[in-house]
Amino acid sequence: MLDDAGMAVANAAVFGQTGPTDTISQAYAPMPGPEPFWRADLFLNAERAARESHRRTGGAAREFALYLAHACLHLADWDDATPAERRRMRRVESVWLRAAERRGLIAGLIRRGARG
Repeated sequence: MLDDAGMAVANAAVFGQTGPTDTISQAYAPMPGPEPFWRADLFLNAERAARESHRRTGGAAREFALYLAHACLHLADWDDATPAERRRMRRVESVWLRAAERRGLIAGLIRRGARG
């Protein structure tokens, strides 16, 4: 969980791009062994989630959950480069968010001043 400044650093390091973004998904080759061990880093911008939550309904925790769903889809090799791809991702994200809300998984996802 990063703020805009941290996301700008991560965006430069991972993609060579300037400025903050909402999510970054970085997958790594699986670790060798009898059962492959997959590794990934997810960078999620909590500052942006709080800011954007004022434009959408559901609050900062729901916006943050949207970023998490979006990052997971990118890890699964989904893309959002075209309008059709973005619509497809949004449909799946919406289904996941509704399911998470029904199970009470979004409330309290982020807390002000939380670290780590």
